[in-house]
Amino acid sequence: MPQITRWVLGASETLAQGGSHFALMAVFVIGLLAGSKYLGGQTRLSLHGFLLSLPLFGRWSRYTNTAALCHTLATTLTAGIPLTHAIPYAAQTCRNEVFRHATQQLTGQVESGDRLWAAMSEAACFPPAMVRLVRLGEETGRLEALLTQAGLQCEDGLAQLQSNLLPMIEPALMLLMGCVVGGIILAMYLPIFSMGDLFLP
Repeated sequence: MPQITRWVLGASETLAQGGSHFALMAVFVIGLLAGSKYLGGQTRLSLHGFLLSLPLFGRWSRYTNTAALCHTLATTLTAGIPLTHAIPYAAQTCRNEVFRHATQQLTGQVESGDRLWAAMSEAACFPPAMVRLVRLGEETGRLEALLTQAGLQCEDGLAQLQSNLLPMIEPALMLLMGCVVGGIILAMYLPIFSMGDLFLP
């Protein structure tokens, strides 16, 4: 029997015997991600920190949360709300728990006399480019305008990331499906072709 046929048969037997385990594991992972907001504080913080460390999803989450934070801060400050009162509003727009926790910590640091950019620079989740713009905004008195600019830069980075990923997804899926279907076809027909060797002298 050809080796590829043995691999396919072995994989089918593994799925047949442990299919319920794989299904339960998939349901557990999906449920963990979907219901992360119902987890305990430290568990949710660890999970969101792990998501931020992922190569592509981490960049997407960082851009999304930074853009929301910058735009909300810019809008509330423009409306005349003090910075220490605007920060909690901005924290509520962060969907990632690491960003939300770091943003909430800014209030106490600013109230104690720290500059906003200095407090942000102590948190690893805030992009350095955003911190530089916040520093420039505080030093020039144009914090609202430069926060808006930082949010727009994050949105541009997010759009660039999506435009780079989308052209790669379709060929990768086609290649994967081609390998799977081609492998199954080979596994089915190679034993039939090899049966002709039995009739050769």
